[in-house]
Amino acid sequence: MISAAKEVGPPGPSASDPRRALVDRIIVSSTFAKCERLSSLLAYVCDLTLHGRVKEINEQKIGEAVFGRPRNYDSSIDGIVRTQASRLRQRLELYFSEEGVDEPIRIVIPRGGYVPVFEPRLTPVVPMSTPTVAPAQPSDKLDVRGSFWRLRSAAIAWSLVAVLLVAMVTILLADRGAAIKGQVARTPVHPLWSQIFVAGQRTLEVPGDSGLVMWQGLVGKSVGLAEYLNGDYRTNLLPRSLNLFAGRCGRHGRAAVYLHRRSGSSQVALADGTVRPK
Repeated sequence: MISAAKEVGPPGPSASDPRRALVDRIIVSSTFAKCERLSSLLAYVCDLTLHGRVKEINEQKIGEAVFGRPRNYDSSIDGIVRTQASRLRQRLELYFSEEGVDEPIRIVIPRGGYVPVFEPRLTPVVPMSTPTVAPAQPSDKLDVRGSFWRLRSAAIAWSLVAVLLVAMVTILLADRGAAIKGQVARTPVHPLWSQIFVAGQRTLEVPGDSGLVMWQGLVGKSVGLAEYLNGDYRTNLLPRSLNLFAGRCGRHGRAAVYLHRRSGSSQVALADGTVRPK
């Protein structure tokens, strides 16, 4: 590799030049400690710039002077200069964001070229805000007004909460009633019950009475609804002799309802449904 000093010739400006001192600090920094090629590239382009030979900074010259490429090599095929220049830009950004964060000058190599630019760091000026002093007011008036507005705000807030609660309860009750009605409407009704129980009409349910059926068979006469409801059929339809007999048997806790003769034997049908020989 050809050194940058041999190509540039005489040394640069005086050592008191802050730009020269900045280049030296960057090269010896820990950010560039293990980047010999990048250090040589930075020193080469900065030396030419400080000597006023900016026109000599191009990809062909850098490849020959810094990276040891032969004269008139094809830079369109060999892109080492472009690759290393991209890496150099990244290293410079890293240096000025960490080690050189307090440097008064920055070195920037714009994309699309290789000429370094020395830029002074601009310290942002933070405008000082002038504190505004509110006009003094009597403390008593402030306290009274503040208390009034606090009470008013609290009353409005609680009123809104109460209105919201009432609205929510109303909506829930309405939804529940609609759900119950819908459930009742969806309940299937058996055809028999729809014939017996009609809406708006009174229905009288009379359960079956097997004793009445036996009674009508023994007496040989049908019992009407009115007689059944009044209970008169139990005494009016029986002959007098049977009534007297039923009265005698009633002392023993069972009333005989009828005397029936069948197959030459006498039998008594009792009210509890049992039959015994007389």
